[in-house]
Amino acid sequence: SHFFHNLTSLGIGYFTVDCRNERHFVDWEWLCRLPAVAETAHFRHVRTERPLDILMDGRRGTSLIRKPSKGTAGEERTQ
Repeated sequence: SHFFHNLTSLGIGYFTVDCRNERHFVDWEWLCRLPAVAETAHFRHVRTERPLDILMDGRRGTSLIRKPSKGTAGEERTQ
């Protein structure tokens, strides 16, 4: 499709999640707890207080999205 052609030709990374693989998952409970910036019947836009770390290796086909969390004494750490 043109959509995937545009993604790959522009070097934009995208994620797929295989729900049959236990190593692939989305923390839906965490996402649902975030306040919605905008919401429709088919779309929910949320915003985190701190940036997410998104790590992607397109050559190996591996990736990781780390959600932010608060550490001790006000320090930031990621999960």
